[in-house]
Amino acid sequence: MSDKTPGWVALDAVLRPPVVYRSMKICLFVGTILTAVNQGEAILAGEVRWTKILLTYLVPLVVSSYAAWGALREHERIKQALLHVPPGPHGE
Repeated sequence: MSDKTPGWVALDAVLRPPVVYRSMKICLFVGTILTAVNQGEAILAGEVRWTKILLTYLVPLVVSSYAAWGALREHERIKQALLHVPPGPHGE
């Protein structure tokens, strides 16, 4: 049994290199589109608001990481359920 709290287990899951890589790709793609839509005029006018831009990129990063964590949890639940399937009525 693991001595890690659920929070640390979740952090370990979302810091796996494939999850980080995928989350960063989503962050850059979605963040760029959202920044262009929401801050495009301000950027073109020279009124860059770095805090808003940072948050605009941070939101898709957090959402995609959270979604990946949920998918990993569901995958583990399914795997555990399949490993512990009771035998059928004929001992199959």
